[in-house]
Amino acid sequence: MLEEKSNKYNNYAVCQECVRGLDREEAMKQRFTNTKRACAKHLENCPYWAERHSSEETQAIIQKAMEYDNDFDEGKTEVLTPLSSTSTPSQGSSNLNNFFYKSSRANSISSISDISFRSFGPLDNYMYHELKPEQIETFECLLLDVTVACGFAFHWVDNPAVKELFKWLNPMLELPDRKQLSGRILKKASNNLKDIVLNDAINDDLGIMLAFDGWKNVSRQNLLGSVLFTSECNMIIWKVEDISGKRCTSDIIIDETKKSFDELEKKNIKINGLITDSASENVAAR
Repeated sequence: MLEEKSNKYNNYAVCQECVRGLDREEAMKQRFTNTKRACAKHLENCPYWAERHSSEETQAIIQKAMEYDNDFDEGKTEVLTPLSSTSTPSQGSSNLNNFFYKSSRANSISSISDISFRSFGPLDNYMYHELKPEQIETFECLLLDVTVACGFAFHWVDNPAVKELFKWLNPMLELPDRKQLSGRILKKASNNLKDIVLNDAINDDLGIMLAFDGWKNVSRQNLLGSVLFTSECNMIIWKVEDISGKRCTSDIIIDETKKSFDELEKKNIKINGLITDSASENVAAR
């Protein structure tokens, strides 16, 4: 199901077999109005559909659609019990949601085909749904969560096997590449997380403590990290600066401290003090 409208009441739809047989752009040219008659006509004439389904199966699907509509008109449609307190996925839901919903019900109903006919209508199962912008944003966040949680390198999304998996799940879903995942998506998620953790410091009525720590990374860069400790002993990693071009002296520590205090005060964060280790430059800065 596409977001694009065919007329006042119906959207366009794309056949999943066309998407498999053609690339995305060519399949979009074969789109049709999402009505029972248009869907049935497409299934009867689609060569890619005919390669994977017999004429008897096609007629059975169309006949099921007729019976489904008749039952719906007569008020005989069976209502499935939801999996939880949340509502059953709608036709506007992503293909992934529909897939997992149907699969999870397979043990309680005779077949996935039966679930499809009872809950979504038979012709809907042979069309893919484009994701809405907010669904794409959620998908990208979840993809980044998987990358971090599993310790994957960012280029895992460029692996042909991964692309094939997501293409099978939903060919209408465009998988971001390594540059997008490690750039735009990561930056947006980092900014959102930074805003969330800083709210904890802003809302701390008793104030926070600022701490510095320095180290060298694998690239031999000198880094200076700033950490905030709330009154409830929660640690908030605030920022990390590259000071490789500077000699770490007491003057540098004093300048960085003043700069950090000014930034925190502008954000209305109450500061109670500074914590440093016993390094010579820190001792001199005190």
